[in-house]
Amino acid sequence: MNNQAVLGQFLRPVGKFDLVRLGSDGDGGYLVVKQDVENADILISLGICDDWSFEDAFLKVNNVPLEAFDGSISLYDLFKMLIKSSLQFFKLKRLFHSIFALSTYNLFFSGSKRHHKYFVGYDKKPNFVSLKSIFDKHVVADQRAFLKIDIEGWEYRILDDLIAVADRLSGLVIEFHDVDLHIDTIKRFVDKLPLGVAHVHCNNFADVNPGQTPLVIEVTFSDPNGSSEGDLSFPHELDAPNNVTKADYQIAFK
Repeated sequence: MNNQAVLGQFLRPVGKFDLVRLGSDGDGGYLVVKQDVENADILISLGICDDWSFEDAFLKVNNVPLEAFDGSISLYDLFKMLIKSSLQFFKLKRLFHSIFALSTYNLFFSGSKRHHKYFVGYDKKPNFVSLKSIFDKHVVADQRAFLKIDIEGWEYRILDDLIAVADRLSGLVIEFHDVDLHIDTIKRFVDKLPLGVAHVHCNNFADVNPGQTPLVIEVTFSDPNGSSEGDLSFPHELDAPNNVTKADYQIAFK
């Protein structure tokens, strides 16, 4: 199996950062810059589905308010996932995950940890909201937010809003989908964003196209002044494959 992936030089990290892994060992975990987590005043998570292991790990490091947005999930939706998982007898790990998600949802999302049943992209009632509206309502002027984005392709609809709030971020991790179709858009975004690439990882649940471009990538951004010189490897020693049954992609930059 060919596990080689190729990305443009604009996605090569600008230097070496003090990275930590937050979240599950498989899908749902991300490498982020430790100082960015510690400097955050609030965590904004766009897209949680039934896995809030990243958010849980983040708040164990820095117990700030959490505002999570995902229009696809609720207690009822988690119950439906559990029923579906219970019918797939050969997927016990998936069943246990569904039981855990359903049983911990109300406990986790309580107090200063809130889940809003909205899709993020643009403002449209009753269940769509823009990134601008989220920041206007939930992030006060002198706060710095850490932003996690995994919204299944809708990230391209909020890139302009994201650039507009970049000076209010302590850090950012974002999953880009259909990368081969949007590579020029991603490059323009990276070029405009004042934060620099701190880490990149390929999601191996997705394929690479015939030109070896990975279809889904996870990119971490941070203040480039926080980097240092040093050897980099891809995947990073803290990376883990999203799909644990397959090897991680090796990344070459061209």
